[in-house]
Amino acid sequence: MHPDQITYADRFDGISGRAIREIFKMIAKPDMISFAGGNPSPSALPDTEVARIAQTVLQEDGKRILQYGATEGYPPFLESLKGYAEEKAGRPVPAILPVTGSTQAMDLLCKALINPGDVILVEDPSFLGNLQCMRLYQAKLVPIPSDEHGILLDALEDAIREHHPKMLYVIPNFQNPTGKTLALERRKPIAELAEKYGMVVAEDDPYRDLRYSGTPLPSIKSFDEAGWVVYLGSFSNVISHCMRV
Repeated sequence: MHPDQITYADRFDGISGRAIREIFKMIAKPDMISFAGGNPSPSALPDTEVARIAQTVLQEDGKRILQYGATEGYPPFLESLKGYAEEKAGRPVPAILPVTGSTQAMDLLCKALINPGDVILVEDPSFLGNLQCMRLYQAKLVPIPSDEHGILLDALEDAIREHHPKMLYVIPNFQNPTGKTLALERRKPIAELAEKYGMVVAEDDPYRDLRYSGTPLPSIKSFDEAGWVVYLGSFSNVISHCMRV
């Protein structure tokens, strides 16, 4: 039997990485300045600072760092990460889980919550990588329209009533791919709709610290009184794409 005859799981039907591969082909062209992918200028990558920090922590606590440890990660990192996450989320958070970027967080959310056919509401358009993740778990994706201020609340509530979704996926700051920022007056109502209808909100906020001007807006999580909002962050976009924490 030839490997081409292998039968793959049904959940891979319709899954393709072609669009992402095509984007990276364009980025690789030497004279191309591409806005299709989030690749920073090499001059912006803090290699010297990261090397200095890595050398310091390995010299001071290298044996513990290189040894097996708690599944959730290195304790000093967990302690500092909790404070960092609470600052970004704008409220105390009950638990922190380090992951290899927010895409793994989405994978774990789908693994824990999504059965085949469950509805996930998504912005139209939304981040291709996480849409692929949702499709792998055989979710039904329902797009919600937006204007220049982000997702439309009336359309969102109409979709919730019609489809009874398990989850809403939203990127509130500098949304991928549109670059929009969700208006302040739309953030609290999303948290309230989540509580009202029993819907998990996956708030994906990897770009928050890429603001060059203006005042950061409070997260959707900051308005979450009942625990329906899961706040996802990443260092991949603010330190290094290879810093998969």
